[in-house]
Parts: sequence; structure tokens; C-alpha cells
Amino acid sequence: MAIGVQPAGSQGWDEYKTQVPLPIRKVAHPFELLATSDGRLHLAWISGADRKGALYTAAFHEKSWSRPRKVINLPRPCQFVLFELNRKPHLLECGSGRYVFAVLEKDEWKRLEYPLPRGARQVASTPGPGKGVTLAFIADRKRISRTARPGAITERAGKVFVVHLPEQGKPGKPRGMDLKSQSRASRPVPVVDGEGTVHVLFERRYGRKARSSIAYLNTKKRNSVVSVSRQPGSRPALAIISGNERVAIWCDRQGVKESMFNGHRWNVPSVRIQNAAGPNLFMAGKNRLHLTALTKGHSLYYLTKTARNWSMPMDFGTSKGPGRAVESLDGTIHLIWENRGTFMHRALRAAPDKAKKADRAGH
Repeated sequence: MAIGVQPAGSQGWDEYKTQVPLPIRKVAHPFELLATSDGRLHLAWISGADRKGALYTAAFHEKSWSRPRKVINLPRPCQFVLFELNRKPHLLECGSGRYVFAVLEKDEWKRLEYPLPRGARQVASTPGPGKGVTLAFIADRKRISRTARPGAITERAGKVFVVHLPEQGKPGKPRGMDLKSQSRASRPVPVVDGEGTVHVLFERRYGRKARSSIAYLNTKKRNSVVSVSRQPGSRPALAIISGNERVAIWCDRQGVKESMFNGHRWNVPSVRIQNAAGPNLFMAGKNRLHLTALTKGHSLYYLTKTARNWSMPMDFGTSKGPGRAVESLDGTIHLIWENRGTFMHRALRAAPDKAKKADRAGH
């Protein structure tokens, strides 16, 4: 468990104004953050109530942010991901089983459409294998009760799909992980290792009250779902540090928890940040993790992990919701969160020698 908290005021973080006006509301806007290979930072978010409204983007380059740009109107709630493919930013918007790709070319978003799993309602992305991108979906299957009126749907059951997007060409065929033990899966988090195996951490809902635990599976052992935590948990995050060593992050009533996989089994979960929720995890280079979390007092905490040690949490002050951290190829750490009716941006530039190492690792 991390002990103590340090303020972030005098730690060398630069501040940049995002020029993103947001309507004041109680719930934070869901957003995605991406650092691309050309040195730019891309921010995508939904502006509207209950994830309705419109999907917007903005870009950070040469110490300034562009003005917000509308990509698509959203007539219904949806989830979306932002990723880089073939050295270009891509957006994938998911709404009621409808998927729309958009690729950024010459500062204009162009729409593409691919046949992907039907009935899908959640999506997540991860780099690899190779220079491609792997997507994980949760697709609904309708269960009909024999005792209910004809055609009545009594429950939605989730099925995990993984789809590989190569650097060139069309997406591969969806690979389904249709298991009874994960038939009510939610919030899939995929990670691809060096051998091309897809690892997925997800919420597994059970019981009449739909309580959720944290479970794990991979494409190498598709018939083996492992419980990482049997206690109610949510918002899982996953990273592969080296070889068979993996780290799982999620939150429950105690706070943000962590469990390590040592090659044989998942360790007993431990509390990383007490009284906190909404963890977001970013993997940068070898053995470098960036973690953000939101405390019950609405403070944004940031931690970093090198080798086996986590840093002391840094407090960045009031936040409307969970923040995100990414690391660019030059080693600069970017932190984004929502507060005061806009997105806040802080950047910590790497030392010259560390920046050179980061550039080599990226290439």
C-alpha cells in the first residue's frame, strides 16, 4: 500500500490550456487520450448528458491545443475508443451494435465502416500483435424465458470477441470466447503479449443483484476463466510487464486494488490507494506504468511504477472524474482530467538522457 501523498504543485509539471469549454454537470465527460508517433496528443470526448450529444476531438502540438472539432452526432448512448493504426489516429464509435470507424487524414476525420460483431455494446483496444491493433468487444445475446410472455427478453448475456486490425488490409474474423462462466461479462480490457496471445481482464457479473467480480482469460487457454478477485469489483485495468508477469488493477469498496501474476497464479489482492476509484492504467515502454485514480474527496491521484516499485501518489487537486495519463515517444508524461468546466492538462518532460532512451524504445 502506498504511504503518504505529495502535492504536485512544485514537481516540474507544465500547465497548458486546452481551450475546451464543457457544460457544467455532476458527472464527468467520458474521454480518451492518445499520444501518436508524430509527437501529437489527441483527446476525444462526448459532450452531452448520459453519453449522448456529440463526439468531439482536439489535438495538442507544439505547446498548444487546437479548437474542439465535432466528429459525429450521437443520438443514443455509446462507447468509443481512440487508437493509432498505420501512423494515423483512429476513432471507433459503438452505439447499439453499430460501429463506425473514423480516420484522421489531413486534419479531417473520414468515416469508414467495417463488418464487426453484431449486438456489441462495449469495446476496448490495445496495440499489437506486430504493428496492428487488437479490439475486444462485449456482444449481447438475447435470452428468452420460457415462463415469460412470448418474445420477452429477461436478460442480456455478454460474449467476449477479439478482432485484430492489421496495419494494412481489412480486419480479421472475430474470435469468440463463449463460456458459461463469463456469459455476463462486462468492461473487457485486452492486452497482447509478444507471442500474439490476447489477455482479457473483465467484470463478471453474478447473482440476482448482478454483483461483479474480476476475472481473467486469454486466447491460448480459451476454456479457462480465472477469478482474480471474488469480491465485488469494477473498472478493471491490465498490463503485461515482462514475460509472464502481469498486473491487474481495479477498484472496490476499499479503494484501488492490485494483483500480480507471477507465471503460475494471481497473488492475493492488495490495496494500492485507499478510498479511491476509477483507475486508469497506461503501459509505456518496458516496465513503466502510469496510474491515475479519483479519491472519494474528488482529488486526482497519479502514480508511476518502474520495475517492482510504485511511486508515492501525487495529488493534482480537484477533479470531476477519473483522469488519464499517457507517455509520448520523447518520454514526456501527459496528464488530463476534467475540472472547472474544461479539461486540465499537465506535462512532465523527461530529462534529455531519458528522452533519448524513450525514442529508441519507441523505434
